[in-house]
Amino acid sequence: MMWRIGIGEKEYWSKGYGADALCVMLDFGFNIRGYNNISLNVYDYNERAIACYEKVGFKKQGVWRECMIRGEKRYDCFHYDFLADEYFALYG
Repeated sequence: MMWRIGIGEKEYWSKGYGADALCVMLDFGFNIRGYNNISLNVYDYNERAIACYEKVGFKKQGVWRECMIRGEKRYDCFHYDFLADEYFALYG
């Protein structure tokens, strides 16, 4: 299953809406679907998303070095995950 979160209007950035949406999706995944692990990938230039994922509780598991090239720039891709036990310890 793949999900995406995007807050398109800049006036709504940095208000916690992305973290709230992510928490709803985690609740669905862990409590309704019964997943044990939820993972995601994010490019290193997306600092706002990385901060959101870490704030919510995701842990960085690895790096795919230079996995994307755009023009002359190379970007790493970070892999994060969240275990059910970690989720329930934080959110009950």
